[in-house]
Amino acid sequence: MNPDSNIFITGANGFVGAYIIKALLSRGYKHIAALRRPNGRMGLVVDIQDQVRWVEGDLFDYELLQRELRSANTVIHSAAMISFVGRDLKQMLKVSCPKSL
Repeated sequence: MNPDSNIFITGANGFVGAYIIKALLSRGYKHIAALRRPNGRMGLVVDIQDQVRWVEGDLFDYELLQRELRSANTVIHSAAMISFVGRDLKQMLKVSCPKSL
């Protein structure tokens, strides 16, 4: 992967995703597209939000994902649902293992 790579990252405004983006930016990567939910909080990325192309949507919008992935050289999947409630297991697995594209 080189700094001219087109990178697409899921879960970009979450805990892990935010730190991945910051690490990429600090290493000179400039072409970062980042998936975020429309109501997703931006507190962890407020300082770098203007250096990333934000894509509003979710992992289950397969048309959106296909469109974005066509121009990506690299995909980093960091989206996840976190819960310690047993009834959320099915949803957690759904987010962690989205349908094959």
